[in-house]
Amino acid sequence: DIHRKPGYDPLELYIDPEIRLPWLKIGGYLLKKKLGLRGLLEVIPLDPSLLKGSHGRAIENPELHPVLIGDKEILPPKDAVHCTEIKEIVLKSLFGEA
Repeated sequence: DIHRKPGYDPLELYIDPEIRLPWLKIGGYLLKKKLGLRGLLEVIPLDPSLLKGSHGRAIENPELHPVLIGDKEILPPKDAVHCTEIKEIVLKSLFGEA
């Protein structure tokens, strides 16, 4: 149920393959709603293996990496910054030296 949690889950775009007749379950939910009744539309799968693609994969080409722009005093004196260093850099730029 999308209203019970913050954020977006890519699995919400899928219908659970374990449900035998998903269109019947969805139709029943819509009929209840039309009659003014409440109900949960539970057709979202919980199996993360259904999600394919490059979700969470690091970009291999360095020219396509994100760009960090800031004052020279805040940025480290190197060309590349590891993603785990970003929090420290942002806090340093907002609140100064720790």
